[in-house]
Amino acid sequence: MTRTQKEGGLFTIDKLDVAGAVMSTPPTESQLMSREDAIKVAEHYPAGLKIGSFVTVDAPFAPDAYRIENGARTAGPGCARAGCENIKTQKIIAHPAITSHVVAVDEEHGVVLLRMNFGDTGSYGPGNSLHVFEAFKVYGGQIHGVEAFMKILPATASSGWD
Repeated sequence: MTRTQKEGGLFTIDKLDVAGAVMSTPPTESQLMSREDAIKVAEHYPAGLKIGSFVTVDAPFAPDAYRIENGARTAGPGCARAGCENIKTQKIIAHPAITSHVVAVDEEHGVVLLRMNFGDTGSYGPGNSLHVFEAFKVYGGQIHGVEAFMKILPATASSGWD
């Protein structure tokens, strides 16, 4: 569990007092996707991180898609940093050693949970990487929201499921 900014890079946990509307609202029946299709849509995210571009992998983000990391809005409407308003076109660094695994899929709520190790990019301290659980709200063929909890750990740390 991430308990400080030093452990997680970002840390605005006090803003996570209730579930967000996007993540907690189930899609309509016509918007639901099969488990396999929802996973394929969510997997555009680590593919974009791998090469440093969500545009190049044509990640299917909804126009109002957002990302929250350890409680901080880091992309989408309401993001306070310059250039982060559009999650798809936001500048990101390449993470060539990223690995990802599907942890869970809730087909009724359109949520795909991935566990990722971002790999050692030199950005998180010598030999370290971000280890992340990211929930993707996926329906209607698009990613509508991304909510992540992350911790900086040695890049070689096991997930426990390897």
